[in-house]
Amino acid sequence: MPTKLIVHVGPHKTGATYIQRQCVNHRHFLKDNGVLYPETGITGFGHHAIVKAVRHKKWTTTDLYQNYMEEIADQEKVLLSSENFTLLREKDWLYFKNTIENPSILYFARPISDLLPSLWQTMILHGHSFSFPEFYMSTRGYNELLDPMFHSYQKQLDNYLDIFGQDSITLFGYSDLLASEKDIFECLIDKSFDIDISVTDKRYFNESRNHYQIELLRLLNKKYELQEQRKPAMTVRTALRQCTESLQEEIKHINFLLEPYSIKYDLSAARDEDAAFEKYLMNNFSDQIKSSNDHYFPTDNRKTINTFDSAAHLDHAVIQTLNKIYSKISQYFTVKQPTAKAV
Repeated sequence: MPTKLIVHVGPHKTGATYIQRQCVNHRHFLKDNGVLYPETGITGFGHHAIVKAVRHKKWTTTDLYQNYMEEIADQEKVLLSSENFTLLREKDWLYFKNTIENPSILYFARPISDLLPSLWQTMILHGHSFSFPEFYMSTRGYNELLDPMFHSYQKQLDNYLDIFGQDSITLFGYSDLLASEKDIFECLIDKSFDIDISVTDKRYFNESRNHYQIELLRLLNKKYELQEQRKPAMTVRTALRQCTESLQEEIKHINFLLEPYSIKYDLSAARDEDAAFEKYLMNNFSDQIKSSNDHYFPTDNRKTINTFDSAAHLDHAVIQTLNKIYSKISQYFTVKQPTAKAV
């Protein structure tokens, strides 16, 4: 067993994919400096296969576990990373804890008012079709669109407190690091392993779409779901990307039609949640927080999100143009696609 195991748990939309990509890119450097980023359990760049095995209680009954144990043998320091760790319930962590040696939990906290728009956009990009108000109501517990653990940040941290103890948890202020123009991967490696590392390729943000692009994709996802009786996963998004050049006029036209329905949602309620979450963090993790400000979260911005009034979906011209776009991209739909699962 390693003498030091760091489990980077994300959560989602806090640069986890970037950190994982840099861990893979710098695997040899890290190993030369005594830190193993295991190849076992990697899906993409993160250890998502390990999380999946733990969630299904198959972690210790598959070759995955044996391969992992063989790979970490004689290693003093090991780093695991998957934002899906935050989806584990208490019983899952207790099951996992029995197979790992005194892990330290590394968590990047981000203001809820920043997280919600980013999370919603990601859900649309992965094939969902609910509106932002529907999504927001789900995060408040008014419907069951999402797995509650996906956005229950205090519950996530409460689990780590109860199972691993306060001293096993280190928190970074995600927004604080970005505002300070610090690289989150460099900070993670420095604070966790006292290793000075410099990253040259820092393209770690997922491409952001404007609200017109998101609304078009959302409506197309919805139409696919109604016609095919299943969620499209990446089918619609992939087909739309393939047709973008030939659909320039139609996309320009539907943007023109949607413009009168453009609205801003004020996320002041979420800002109140930011204050409550920050107070919770300060009360429970004041010695574990790596932040350079008196306030853990920024307090000088009023967060809003651009989206569209639902009346746009009753506009005959919008419907006609949407149908025309859908007809063209449907020629690029593959026969078999995995369905999107609510997380």
